[in-house]
Parts: sequence; structure tokens; C-alpha cells
Amino acid sequence: MSPHLLLPPATLLLLLLLLLFLSPPTTSADTTAVLDTDGNPLEANTNYYILPVDRSRRGGLTLLPKNDTASCPLYVGQVADKDSNGLPVKFFPVDPKQNLISLASDLNIEFDAATICITSSVWTLTFEEEGTGRRLVGIGGTIGNPGRETLSNWFNIQKAGSGEYDYKIVFCPSVCQFCTPLCGELGVFVEPDGRTPHFLLAPTTFLLLMVLSPPTTSADTTAVLDVDGHPLQANTNYYMLPVVRGRGGGLTLLPKNDTALCPLYVGQERQEVSRGLPLKFFPVNPKEKLISVSTDLNIEFDAGTICVTPTVWRLTFDEATGRRLVGIGGTLGNPGAGTLSNWFKIEKAGSGKYDYKIVFCPTVCSFCKVLCGDLGVFVEKDGRRLLGFIDQPLLKKIPQNMSPHFLLPSATLLLLLLLSPTTTAAATTAVLDIDGHPLRANTNYYILPVVRGRGGGLTLLPQNDTASCPLYVGQKRHEVSNGLPLKLFPVSPEQKLISLSSDLNFVFDASTICITSTGWRLTIEEATGRRLVGIGGTIGNAGLKTVDNWFKIEKAGSGKYDYKIVYCPSVCSFCKVLCGDVGVFVEKDGRRLLGFTDQPLLSKKEKIRKEKQIEDGGCMNVLWAMELGPIGRKRFTGKIETPSIPDHSSGMYMYESFHGN
Repeated sequence: MSPHLLLPPATLLLLLLLLLFLSPPTTSADTTAVLDTDGNPLEANTNYYILPVDRSRRGGLTLLPKNDTASCPLYVGQVADKDSNGLPVKFFPVDPKQNLISLASDLNIEFDAATICITSSVWTLTFEEEGTGRRLVGIGGTIGNPGRETLSNWFNIQKAGSGEYDYKIVFCPSVCQFCTPLCGELGVFVEPDGRTPHFLLAPTTFLLLMVLSPPTTSADTTAVLDVDGHPLQANTNYYMLPVVRGRGGGLTLLPKNDTALCPLYVGQERQEVSRGLPLKFFPVNPKEKLISVSTDLNIEFDAGTICVTPTVWRLTFDEATGRRLVGIGGTLGNPGAGTLSNWFKIEKAGSGKYDYKIVFCPTVCSFCKVLCGDLGVFVEKDGRRLLGFIDQPLLKKIPQNMSPHFLLPSATLLLLLLLSPTTTAAATTAVLDIDGHPLRANTNYYILPVVRGRGGGLTLLPQNDTASCPLYVGQKRHEVSNGLPLKLFPVSPEQKLISLSSDLNFVFDASTICITSTGWRLTIEEATGRRLVGIGGTIGNAGLKTVDNWFKIEKAGSGKYDYKIVYCPSVCSFCKVLCGDVGVFVEKDGRRLLGFTDQPLLSKKEKIRKEKQIEDGGCMNVLWAMELGPIGRKRFTGKIETPSIPDHSSGMYMYESFHGN
């Protein structure tokens, strides 16, 4: 026998089941109508599955490449898994007005599925395969337009076998009166390597027997629940947190190492108190509003990044280590072979009512061979935690001896998931001016010291007299001067009021001789290592590249309207930021420059230094106030607090609190 094996009728009599997605209405059966297994006539343009009668000998019909060397073209084949229905098909009779499918009538057959090949999914009988004489059933045909040019696209269903609903598919089109096609039944050809069979035109002795049956019930739609017991909603923010306490926080975005900021990977916060970044889930069916267990999902971080890529999860391959890490850069929707790596599922796991795991086992491509497994966490040598793929079973206990690169399996960390809805918005306590009014965005204010006799408002100064540029944020020496007006811009341009602890851009409403913006930014003075507040920052565009431009106003001091300015931006979730207050360096020549300190604000018990130490270059605490523009408003007369002056050899440094106006 030739290496190409053709199964004889006694070996494989396929009884094909056509399973309805939606049960067609019952109509009076015509004697020529093809019936499903419920005895209902088949309807045109309605989804059915074609399955073998003998379910022990493979499953339904699908699309397959002819071999593993090329993904296209695709051919009609049979699923190896006997429990798989394959892909749904639709039937289109030669008469488009005909609503029911009749025996021995010309039909177009089309898979109701998308493919990676740029072609239709309408069946067509291909030309004789070189060297074998086979004519395989491929795709790329057209619907309708019967005639000589479309001859290879037309098939029909005929009665066969002893069962009431047993049929066969034949190729014997009658759409061309002067054509003489070679007629025959469709059979299954098994490749020498045993790979999934292909359909082909076979001798008449090889029969395909079919029954038509309504579809099986829909897949399990058990909803995934959040920790409050509510079903997860699509396109809604949630945090993913580990079930096991003390094993890190929520999920975030991390670079793989410190040498490059991009690309970013899905990682885990080291600190348990951190919830990480919020996530949204998008089911494969965009009409679904709730997230179900075992459903294909896109997962997307609801956050911006410095990398020019979407934040949709996708499984990547790390060539250096051979690991499969979860990165970003995937796309939403468009299920198929081209997006296979973008689809994940949530499965029930663990003993807790709300415990889940995430798995990679997409079913969006019926002919793709997918290696399935859970997602766990790789812990790097530097403590960095990256989400990755593991095809091992769940471990119940944490391994005691872990290598520098180890994978925490899903049962022990992270993949038994608590899904928690996004927390309510952070406290939006407004910063108040000295009249008790909330500070407004994009409105002029003066920043003035609370302590009288400690200089005036804020202005722009060169660092010394040898150069006019660059300019730094400084303080007027004389109390009577309000300095320059400032505007505040919150991270959200839609926010109209200024809130405590919210990221802000500070911008002087003034022009300068230096060709730069007047937006504040934290700079480094190379000569001294000090971090002075300069200008040249930009408004908005929150992220890593602008992290030096963002400041906050925090409550400080005993006065109702006393505040301080701090540098502790939260516009970059994966950035390591050294936080501290903004104070004033007093130079030897009396010049006062705003700068950064990571020392705590001094307590009242420490405020016992003498005035003379200021002249000697000491460092002291001073309170500030803010006053609404325009110039000419009454100066704030706040409570004077005794300054504290710790020893510093390089000039005077003052911590400051602010009144908002």
C-alpha cells in the first residue's frame, strides 16, 4: 500500500452531526429537507457543527495547514480531539431566497470563523495535488454567483447510511449546464505522520455519513466574583492581589532590569501594602458584560507608560533564559492565530470562595496547538518579581530551597487571586487660601513665608552673579516683596481645584531672559550634589520622563492654612523616587534658593536656635504662606514660630510650610 493511506468505509464511516448554535424554529418537514438530529429542517445562513457519528474517531471539522512548515493556505480537516465540535459552518443554497437546505441541492459551505490567511473561509475543491492526485477541500471560495467559474465552490448533502439522520457530502455541482465535473463523495485522508486528517474527493465507495444535530449547551458561564461577592464586570477597574499574605502586593509594570526602561513586563509589587496598578478585563465576546470562569480574556492595565506600546498583556519569549514572561503590547479583540498570545483565562483555584488563578490556554484559534499552563512569579536576583508561564501542576507548599531565579507557582503566590474593585478616589481635601477658599487650578497665587522677618515671596534667581541663566526658584530677601505669581496645574487637566497630596506642576506666570519654560523641576547641582528647584519643566504628560516636574502640597504646622511643598511624585508607578520636603538654601551672599531635603520636618522641641546662626550659615525651619494674586492684596500675618537651626557646614537650609491662597 502507498504511504498515503485512504481509510476504507469499514474502517471509518463518519456520521457528521450538524449542531445548531441557535435552535431553528420547527417547521413542517419537507421530504427533501435535510434534518438535524432533532428532526428540524436545516436553515440557510445558520451556524451548525459537522461531527462524526462515531465520536470515538475524532471530532468535528476545522481548518488546518497542510503541514507545519507554513500557516497558509488552510484546508478543511478534522479535529483530533473527539470531544471537540470544531468550527461552526453555514450553508448557502444556490437560490438565495431558499431558507431551508434540501437534499441534493447545490450549496456553498462556509466556516463561521476568522483565519490568519487573507482569504474567505468558503469551501472550495482545490486542483489535483502534484504527486498524489489528491483533490483536497480548501477555502477561498465565494458565495453565490453559480456558474463555470465558481464550479469548485458547490457541494451538496445526500442521504446515506441506515440512520434516520445519516447523510454524506458530495461534490457534483449542477450550476454549470455545459460542464462535466468529476463527481464523488468527500472522505478523510490520513497523513503518513498520523496528523489530523484532511477532507478530499474520494472514490464513491468511501462514504461520509452525516446527522444534523442542535448545538451543545453553552460553556460554563460561572461568573468570577470580587472579594465582595459581586460578579466582575467587563471594562471595569480591578486590582489583583495575592491570597497569601506577606508575599508581595498587587500587579504592576516593571522593566526586566535596570539597564533599559523598555520594554515593560507584568510584575508584582514587593510591598504587601501596595495594590499595584488597576486592570480591566475584556472577554472574547464584546457583548458580554460580566467576566466568566474559563473564558478567553484580554487583560489591560489602566495606566500610561513611557514605552510607546499598549498595556494589554501578552505572553512573550525571553531568548536569554528561555522563559515565557508576561509582557505588554498586545491588542484588544480580534481573536485568532495572530492574537493568540494576548488571551488569558481566570480559573477557580484554592479553597477560598474568591480564590482564582490566571492561566494561558487560549481557545480563540481552533487549529492552533497551544502549550497551556498557569501564570506564576519569577523572582530575580535583585528581588524583582516578574509574571511568567509555567506548565507544571500547582504546588501546595512553598519550596524551601529556591535558586536565585525561582518561580513561585500559582497556588503559592499571586495566581490564587483576590479580585478587588478599584478603591474609591483618594481623599480630595482641598488646599485652602488664607481666606478659606479652595485653591483653583491655573490661577495666580503668591507663596510667602508664614514667619515674619524671614524674607518675601518666591521668585527666579541665577545661582550666582557670573551668569544670568539658568534660573532657579528662589526667595526674595525683603518681606515686603510678594515675588512672582505662580499657577498650579494638577495631573488631571479636568480637575479645577487643588487637592492635598495630589501631583502638581508649579509654573511662574512670568517671562524670563532664558529660553526655557518657567515650570518647576528638580535639578542636581554637580558642584555640591544639592538638588535645587530650577525651571524648564513641562506641564502635564505625567510619566517617567516628567517625574522631576511634579510636586505636592501637604498639610504642615499648627495653623489652619499652613502647608508645605514636597517632592514625592506618584506619576510613575515603577519609578524609585527619593521623597522629601522642599526648603531653602541660604547662600553665603544671602541668596536664597529652593531645594530638596530628605530629612524630616523639625519638631517644636528642636526650635531653639539663635538668630546669629543664620548669619553663620546654619539651617533652620520656616513656615510659609500662599497669597492670591494680583499684587496688592494684604499680606498674610501668620503666627511666627521659633526656627530650629541644625548644624550644616554648607549654608542655611529652611524647611517650609505654606498657607494656600
